[in-house]
Amino acid sequence: MDLKGTCQIVKMNSFSEEDQSYLHLLYYPLIHSEAILVYEILLSLANKKEKYDHTFLINLTFFPEAKFERARKMLENFNLLMTYYEPTTKNWVYQLYPPLNAQEFLTHDTFSRLFLKEMGSKHFDRMKVLFHTDFMDTTNMVNVSSSLDLSKLDSWDDSNEALYKTLRPKTEDVLRKYPFDFDRFLDGMDRTFPQRIRSSQNLERIAQLASIYGVDEKKMRGFVTRSLEDNKSRINFAKLREFVMRSRNTFEQRDSHSMAPVNYFSMKQKNAPVSQSDKAIIEKLCTEYQMPYEVVNVLIDYVLSRTNQQFPKAYVEKVASTWVRLGVDSEAKALEQTKNTYSFTENGTTVQLPNWFDAKEEDEKESREDLLARALAAQAEEE
Repeated sequence: MDLKGTCQIVKMNSFSEEDQSYLHLLYYPLIHSEAILVYEILLSLANKKEKYDHTFLINLTFFPEAKFERARKMLENFNLLMTYYEPTTKNWVYQLYPPLNAQEFLTHDTFSRLFLKEMGSKHFDRMKVLFHTDFMDTTNMVNVSSSLDLSKLDSWDDSNEALYKTLRPKTEDVLRKYPFDFDRFLDGMDRTFPQRIRSSQNLERIAQLASIYGVDEKKMRGFVTRSLEDNKSRINFAKLREFVMRSRNTFEQRDSHSMAPVNYFSMKQKNAPVSQSDKAIIEKLCTEYQMPYEVVNVLIDYVLSRTNQQFPKAYVEKVASTWVRLGVDSEAKALEQTKNTYSFTENGTTVQLPNWFDAKEEDEKESREDLLARALAAQAEEE
C-alpha cells in the first residue's frame, strides 16, 4: 500500500497514566518493541490538526517502510490502532485506542491465552499480583459520609426551571439529529453511568453508534455499562463499538430509507447478518463522509443494483466521495443522482455508473483500485 500520502492521527477516548504500565508490562511481550515505539510516536503526535507527511512519520521511527507496516499491523491486531485509507486522495487516518486495563487484559479470551503461552504461568501469576487491588469489605461498617444539602432547592419553582433551561449548556441540538431516545437510555443509569462522563461528545458517539447499527436504548445501556473503565471514569469506545458491531438487532421490516443503515443493509439481504467488513464500510460513510442515513441507504441501493448485489469498498467510496462533492445531503438529491447512468464492462461484468463518472479517469484508475480492493480483502481474510 502507498505510504507516500499524508496522515492524520486521532486519540480515541481518554488515556490514563496507568496505560503506560499496561502497555509495557502486558502488551510488550506480545507486540514487541517496534510496535511499542510506533504506538508512542503516534500518541505523541495525536490530536493535532496538522496532517503529517507519511515519510516524515516513518523517518521518526528510523524503520524501513516494511518494518513500519509490520508494527502498524501488530497494533491493529491488538486493537490499539484502527487505520483508514482513502485510495483516491492517498490520505490516511490513524485512530489510537488506549490499552485494556490489567483486569480486562488478563481475562481477555485471546490476549490472556497468548500472554500465558508467551510468558508462562509464574509470570502470569506475578502480573495478577502486581496489578491486584485489594477490595475493602465495608459490610459491617457504617457509612458516615456527608450528603449534599438540597434544602436550598425547596423553593425551586417553574420560573427557576425555565431560567435554568435557558442557561444550561445545550447538548440537545447536537443530539437531536439522532433517532435515539436519551430519556429512555438514561433512565435508571444514575449510578451505573455517572454524570461526569456524560459529555456531549460521549453522548453523541453513543447515539451515533446506536443509530448506525440500529441498537435500541435498552440494549445500548448494557453495552455502555460493560464498556466503562477506571472506576467508571471513562468509556472504552473501542470495546463499545465491538459490542455494537457484534450485536444482532431486531427491527421493523419496512422499505424505508430512514432506517438505521446496517439494519437497512440486512433487510436488503433477507435479514441475513451483515458482515463485519460491510458494517465497517457503512459506518465510515456515516462518520467520515458524514452522510445522512437516508443518503447512505440510497447509496446502498445504488451500489447493490449496479454490482450484482456486491458491496465493493473501492467503488462505494468512489461514489460516496463524488456525492459529497456534489452536496448530496438528502434522500431527494441522492435519488436524483441515481437517474442518469451509463455502463462499462470490467472483467466480463457490466457495471452501471452515473453520468458524472469520468470514464477516461476510470479506465486509468479502476484496475489498480480493484487490485487494492482484492488485496484488502485478502488481508482481512488472513487476519
